[in-house]
Amino acid sequence: MSLIRDFMKNTGNKTKSLLSRSSKSPDSLPKTRKIGFAFSRNKRGNLRSPDFEGPPVDFFEIQKAYARDGFIRHAVDKYVELILRSGWHLSGKDEKAIEYVRTRFKLMAAMSGISTNDFILSLVDDFVKFSNSILFKARLPKGYKLPVKAIGLNNEQPIAAIFPQAITTIRAAQDIHGNIIKYKQRSPYTGDEKDFKEKDVIHITYKKERGRIWAVPWVWPVLDDIKLLRELEENTAKLSHKHLFPLIHATVGSYEEGMQASDEEIDDAIEKLSLMPEDGVFVTSERIKLEVKGMQGEALEIKPILEYFEKRIFSGIGLSELEMGRSGQANRGTADTLSESARDRVKMKQSIVADQITHKIINPFLYEGGFNPLMNPDHIVEFKFKSIDIDEQQKKDNGAVYLWEHNAITFPELRKELGRDPIDDESELHFNKITKSHPRYDNTKETDNKQQPENQYGKKANKDKPVNQ
Repeated sequence: MSLIRDFMKNTGNKTKSLLSRSSKSPDSLPKTRKIGFAFSRNKRGNLRSPDFEGPPVDFFEIQKAYARDGFIRHAVDKYVELILRSGWHLSGKDEKAIEYVRTRFKLMAAMSGISTNDFILSLVDDFVKFSNSILFKARLPKGYKLPVKAIGLNNEQPIAAIFPQAITTIRAAQDIHGNIIKYKQRSPYTGDEKDFKEKDVIHITYKKERGRIWAVPWVWPVLDDIKLLRELEENTAKLSHKHLFPLIHATVGSYEEGMQASDEEIDDAIEKLSLMPEDGVFVTSERIKLEVKGMQGEALEIKPILEYFEKRIFSGIGLSELEMGRSGQANRGTADTLSESARDRVKMKQSIVADQITHKIINPFLYEGGFNPLMNPDHIVEFKFKSIDIDEQQKKDNGAVYLWEHNAITFPELRKELGRDPIDDESELHFNKITKSHPRYDNTKETDNKQQPENQYGKKANKDKPVNQ
C-alpha cells in the first residue's frame, strides 16, 4: 500500500493534467505510430543520431529554373494566381469559434510581422513550386499571455506564430516505419545547423509517395524537355545568325592552263572586297567571279520540332497553349474548353492546402482556445478557397436554390450546398422581409426560368399528346 501511495503522490499532478487535457481536446489521446516499413536509412539502434535525408531531387535546380526560365516561372505563377484568385474564407457553425480563429490569425500576423495573406501566399508558392511546404511553429515565451484564451497542449507553450521556411535548407529523418524523428535546418551561408522537433514543424506535401518523406515536384519531369527545347532554340539562333548575311564566294582566275590567279591578284581582290561599302557595287574583269552562297534548301526544317517540344512541355505543365501565352485562333469558348484540365488541377491543389491548414493550423488554435472540433461538430472551423470558376459556381447555386424551392432539400441543406454557415435568425431573409408583406415580389419564377427557360423546348406544349394522358 505504501508503494501505491508513493506512486500516486509522485504522479498525481501529472495524471490530473492528462485528464484535464483530455477533457478539453483530443490532443492527449495516444498517437498511433506507423507500421510497416518505409524507405528509410535509419536503423533501430541509430535513432539518437539519425541520418537526415534531403529531397529525392535537386530543389536548387527547380529554384534556378524558376528564376531563369520563362515557361517554369509563368506556369508556377499561373497556378499560384489561380489558387488565390478568388480569395479564401473561414467556414463553420459556431461564430465564436470562427471569430476566435480570426483573432489568432491577426495576433500571429502582429507577432510575426507577416500578414495573413502573405503567409498564405508563401505557403502556396512553395507548395506549387516544390510540391512541399515547410512551416516552423514559434511558441509564446513562458509567463506571456495572449489577450485571448490560449492554453498550450502537452505541456507546451501556446503557438505564437508560424513561419514559412526555405525548403532547400531543410532535411528530415524518419525511423524504419516512416515516423518522422526530427527535422534539421542548415544555413547555406554560415553552415550553422539546428534541429527541430517533429511537433514544431508543419510539412505539407502534394502526392507524396508512400514511405517517403518528400514529394517529388510536378515540374521535375518537365525540366529535361525544357533544357532540350532551349538547346534547340540556341542552335536555331546560331543558324539564323550564321545565314543572316550572305556568304560571297569570289573566284579569281580560272582552271584553264596559264589562267590561274597569282597570290598578288588574290590579295588584291580580298582587299577590295573588305573595303567595299555594304551598298556598294564591285566591278571586276573576267578574272574575278562573285557568287552568293546560301543554305539552298538543304537545312533542316526546325519549326515543327520546336512546336512539338513546346506542346510536350505544356502537357507536362498541365496548362494549355492559350494559358501559356499562345493564343492563336482561340476564342472565349475554346479558352473555356482548354482550361478544364487546369481548373481540375487547381481545385485539387486548393483542396489539399485547405485541408492541411484546417487540420495542422486551425485545429491546434481551437484546442488551445478550449474548443473541441473532434468531438463537437459545432466547433469545426474550416479553411476554404472560394471557387475560381464563377459561371460554374453560379449554376451550382441556382440549382441548389431550385431544389429548395421545389421541396427537394431542406433549408439547412441549401445553406450547406451554397457553402454558407447555418443561421438561427431567419427574420432577415427575403421571404420574411419582402415576400410576406408584398407577395407580388415573389421571384421564384426567375429561378425556374433559369433552370428551364421559357423559350426552350422544355416548356413547349406537346400538341400531339392525347388529352387523357
